[in-house]
Amino acid sequence: MYLSKDRMMDSISEQLINLSKFVLIQNQMGRTDINVGSEDFFCQLINMVRGFRLHNMNQLQSNYPAIDLADENSRVCFQITSENTKRKIESTIEKFKEHRLDEEYDWLIFLIISDKNKPQISRAENFGIDVLDVKDLIGQIGNIQDINALDAISRYLSQNLRSSAPVNNSILPTNITSAPRTFGYEKFIAMFNLNANDEHDNEYKNLLISALNDLQRIMATLSQQEKEYIYFVVAYGSSSEHGSGFYTETLLIPSSKLDLHLSQHTAFEIYKSLSISKLVNYIDDYQPYTDSPYIPSIEVSFWGECETNLFLSIKNFANNNDSILRSIIINNDFSLLC
Repeated sequence: MYLSKDRMMDSISEQLINLSKFVLIQNQMGRTDINVGSEDFFCQLINMVRGFRLHNMNQLQSNYPAIDLADENSRVCFQITSENTKRKIESTIEKFKEHRLDEEYDWLIFLIISDKNKPQISRAENFGIDVLDVKDLIGQIGNIQDINALDAISRYLSQNLRSSAPVNNSILPTNITSAPRTFGYEKFIAMFNLNANDEHDNEYKNLLISALNDLQRIMATLSQQEKEYIYFVVAYGSSSEHGSGFYTETLLIPSSKLDLHLSQHTAFEIYKSLSISKLVNYIDDYQPYTDSPYIPSIEVSFWGECETNLFLSIKNFANNNDSILRSIIINNDFSLLC
């Protein structure tokens, strides 16, 4: 039995967007091997979506000039790249003409596979130029009406892309489960020394309660590993008054520390899934102290509408009591804030 088109498109979109985010993070950390490995993956995917018969030119000749994929019969070729600069596009076009590939192909199409905005190109040539990104590719898949073709694409992605972080196999010694509830959070709110007779303080109190309830509901949907990942960053991360951005209201931890403790593969897989919930962010300009080098880091934050990073406030509330911090974040036991 096939899934509905909407459910298949949700799955297809999530997997491709996760991939583009993963490529961006890998490249920012100097890991570019994924760019080469993605050529075969996108070759088959584009063939399934567009009906081309593309093949990988780099398998015919190492470092084939200007293009990665080509269909000679359709006179279409692709450059698969994670770079989104206008300079990259224009230098490739010049190389394309230099090797007289414009005599063999009518279209040169760039596919930006990282989670970056695509550049706008408006230069006239004797061949067509198009710049696409993963979102454009998702849009083209969404236009496919044949449910069998969509199912084949969905299966192809599931077989060739790693799934989000698994639910089981704890990465910390403690295994705890969670369930969402609604509270007033009296002890937590007492930290802010609000005046019960002040209208603005009462409004802020209501925003805090609403944000905490929203966070608890989001945390209840996360896997065990995702909650443990957040706990690890909150417990061992820090904020700083130094460096670019002045990260005084957030929690950051060097990504290398996550790789060391959780393994590089596990850390990236969990980050990939958590980024959809907007609970984590990659920071490349964090300085832990004045004049220190920039350190690639992971930020954990949730603000809601109260303009307060609740993860940092929860860490302050726990006051170095690891048992309380574990229970709130991993067990989702927000009753401890009451």
